[in-house]
Amino acid sequence: MNKLCECGCGKEVINEKNRFVNGHNKPYSGKHHTENSKKLISDKTIGRKFSEESIKKSADSKRGKKHSNEHKLKISLSLKSEECKDKCRLIYLKKYGVCNLSQSNIIKKKIRKTREKNGSWVPYNNRSCLEIYRLKVCYFTNISIKNKYSVEELTKRGPSGTVTGHHIDHKFSVMEGFKNNILPSIIGSQSNIELIPWFENDQKNSKCSITKEELFRLYNLEVSKTKRKCMTQEANLNELLNTEAVTDATADMALAKNKAPAATPAPVAPTPVVAPAAPLTGYVNLFDYITQHRAKLTNAAIITMNFSRVPQGKYLVFCTSAEEDAELILFDRPNTLWIERSAVPDSIKVESSGIIIKNANTRYYVGKNNVSKVELNNAHVTRMATISRSKDADSVKVVNVDTTVQNVDVDTIKLHVKKISPRLYNAVKDMTTKDQIRGGIEEFMTKVKDLNHLIKIEQELLLALSM
Repeated sequence: MNKLCECGCGKEVINEKNRFVNGHNKPYSGKHHTENSKKLISDKTIGRKFSEESIKKSADSKRGKKHSNEHKLKISLSLKSEECKDKCRLIYLKKYGVCNLSQSNIIKKKIRKTREKNGSWVPYNNRSCLEIYRLKVCYFTNISIKNKYSVEELTKRGPSGTVTGHHIDHKFSVMEGFKNNILPSIIGSQSNIELIPWFENDQKNSKCSITKEELFRLYNLEVSKTKRKCMTQEANLNELLNTEAVTDATADMALAKNKAPAATPAPVAPTPVVAPAAPLTGYVNLFDYITQHRAKLTNAAIITMNFSRVPQGKYLVFCTSAEEDAELILFDRPNTLWIERSAVPDSIKVESSGIIIKNANTRYYVGKNNVSKVELNNAHVTRMATISRSKDADSVKVVNVDTTVQNVDVDTIKLHVKKISPRLYNAVKDMTTKDQIRGGIEEFMTKVKDLNHLIKIEQELLLALSM
């Protein structure tokens, strides 16, 4: 009798030296990982770097392997599904800070390195300065075309020799820009491009239709318009709230009043006495609050994400208003953090460590797990409260801390400052009065971006010493 397979199937092995029939040595066949184990495996592999040898070995093993048409169809359908697309977007957003891999600078560098290694792209080192300059101008020009022209206008574009063909022309030519050492971003800006018939562009060739001075003047106008649109400075925001925003709000109120249906009065009933409107009470979640007051954001804008599988309110994504090197900030579960419904913000500032909401008498510091509220009276801290994260507004827990006035001298204050923040101590160590120290602390707080550091200063100094 021949030797039986050790898996227990009852079949005989072909060779007595073998322990299993071919394909039977798979103890985990038919078994699946739990969601917890899948997450642990995923966390271990994220950010893992493989050696060049292992990458080459893996590539060689797959090279020449052909999939069946059925298998190719399954892969294609799975990659095109909305579920797969949404999952990929979230992974890219958490790992690289972008929803599309082609927008990541890390991936761009990897693609360039691979293409140069394969010989499909020419390395920058082997290109002339003019070729590199033209590539950079082309990059900024493509961005400007998308922002300046509509799809209908771009349908006019066509090759030379056609009846209705138009070209994108640089008013101040690329060649002259290279000769005059003008930045590629200026040559490729919206103010320096125009859509003209192909024969005019061919006749113009490398000539310029505007002077260098005119180019700089138009570019400065474009930059100033962009700055006014972004409105990143707090002073500009306050100016906006005092003029345009108030006007818009008044116009909206008037429009709502005109659209409101007229109430039919009772024929004999006396004129009713209208009671004053009751103040807003209760709490509203952070997602709805920020969305409602998005016009008060001073240094960022909300990015709208339409994911079919992600519930609304689960994430808040901000893009900072920096003209160069802007950042994406992802805020997790804002629908479980709560703020008083009656709080009307003067400004909302977004940092990587959290969100700072300010009005005349209150400041809110929104961290990862709770909201810290600081109440002020005549610019003095009177109370602090911690609003915990919860699933709904009815289960919100608030812990209040009242201030106790302490008559302490300047040296005692400086000792507290030195213990809490050495950086802050260096800023106030030469000050001689409480008012000077208070001003120095508040000035220091405007420059600090770490939310935990700000709350610590509020709680340990301004509150404890009642400054």
